[in-house]
Amino acid sequence: MAAPRRVRGDPVDRRPELDIAGDESGTLTVPFQPDDRYFVVATVGLARPSNLRHAMHRLRKPVIDLGISPNRFFHACEDTQMTRRQLLTLLAQYPLKIDTTILDKQDLPPGMDPFEIYSLAWYEHLVH
Repeated sequence: MAAPRRVRGDPVDRRPELDIAGDESGTLTVPFQPDDRYFVVATVGLARPSNLRHAMHRLRKPVIDLGISPNRFFHACEDTQMTRRQLLTLLAQYPLKIDTTILDKQDLPPGMDPFEIYSLAWYEHLVH
């Protein structure tokens, strides 16, 4: 869908443009195991314009080209300690806004299915 066309005299939209990335941690199983009590949703936001995407690509490309990792994306469980350190050093240079929501599965009403838990976690995160 095309952006609305501006007409002379229209007020300028001053809302910031953001790049947002989100991820989850934990499982959606209930009843939960003692070491799996929480489901976490997190987002990272960065105001535009930013060259972070290009900087991350420049960091990732040699790792893919050398065959160290075929994965196009960074993943803490799969990347080496050196790659994680380089990524964190890069991210520290940017004014990131990080939000997390921690859902305690112990507080959920009985009978919630995984889709409902997932939806609730993201709803609570994005609304609040």
